[in-house]
Amino acid sequence: MNYLLTILFGSAFVFSLVYFFSSINKTLKNYKEYIENFGHKSEQFKITTEDGYILSLWHLIPDFPVNKEKVVFLQPGFAAIGVCYFELGEKSLPYLLQEEGYDVWIGNNRGTPPSQSHVSKNPNKLNGDYWDFSMDDYIRYDIVSEISYIKNYTKSNKVNFIGYSEGSTLFLMLYMDNPKFVESSINKFVSIGTVPNLSDIPNSLYKLIDDVIFSLKITEKVSKVFYLNDKARTALIKAMEKDPTYVYNYFLKGGSITSRVTAKGLLHFLSYYPADTSIYNLYQWKNIIDNKKLVYYNPNSDKVKEYDYNVIKKWKIKSFITRSTTDSFSSYYEVTKFYETIENKSLITIFDSDYSHLDYGLVESAYEEFYIPLVQFLENEH
Repeated sequence: MNYLLTILFGSAFVFSLVYFFSSINKTLKNYKEYIENFGHKSEQFKITTEDGYILSLWHLIPDFPVNKEKVVFLQPGFAAIGVCYFELGEKSLPYLLQEEGYDVWIGNNRGTPPSQSHVSKNPNKLNGDYWDFSMDDYIRYDIVSEISYIKNYTKSNKVNFIGYSEGSTLFLMLYMDNPKFVESSINKFVSIGTVPNLSDIPNSLYKLIDDVIFSLKITEKVSKVFYLNDKARTALIKAMEKDPTYVYNYFLKGGSITSRVTAKGLLHFLSYYPADTSIYNLYQWKNIIDNKKLVYYNPNSDKVKEYDYNVIKKWKIKSFITRSTTDSFSSYYEVTKFYETIENKSLITIFDSDYSHLDYGLVESAYEEFYIPLVQFLENEH
């Protein structure tokens, strides 16, 4: 019965958001003020990609001479913005990294509110060509532009890369698509909530994604944006407060009943998540799920091109990879399969946990149990 109610609730909820709320969310939170709550200063840089998208790149201003060997870039996940890394207040990962002497930079993908600009295309036109992008464009343009800017600004030869959820997937895609850039630009890689693909997700999540895609395809001519406006976001938060069982335990936690996140702990997160993104980002995930491999986006799902998995065998980046038995988005099996593919396994440190997908960023125990080992990995010269 719980399974059935989960599917019905999730499907009806998403369906209602797609059809009953028509204007994009234009409320931009004061991210700078939130980041600087605990005495850390920040600045924003506007980066223009090769295809004209203007991105917001955040930087924690160091209060120490910059060490060119200790530059780190944090990449958010699906429909997420950089503020997701600051949910634990003073115990947030970027602050710990800065305290340990790292020069901290945080990206925001095209389409999200901080990066919703273009040299000529209009993001306010919901069915316009601004929204014609997918995950492939994140790796071809966004991440390459951000990393290149950071290297030039800091005069560093290489940058450490931390990716959460889809952020980890994007790094794998980037490596397979452009290994020369990665090997010349990235020192170490940290994967949080590792997602090599979504071939092993629970049936309930697969059904929910299927229903979302179905709803979006019906409205595609009107809007190419996956988003929640203020009314929709308020409805989600009210539903969460009124009866969090189905929203929280399944829809938001990724099907896992073992998550340590409390319903109360999710409320601020829901004030900005999910952020705006293109529906083609979701369509590409559907391609990936159906093919059980990372593939380039193609509207014709029968003619997708696979990313070059042969590159993974020759992996050359020292990496810290999370693997969990209770994370429904990050399959223990798929992470293990990725690890087994790599010939030089000495490069890979596997971090086993019982964390669910949001636990790494939303529960205080992550500071001692995960962030400190993560920093120790970055500090280790060998």
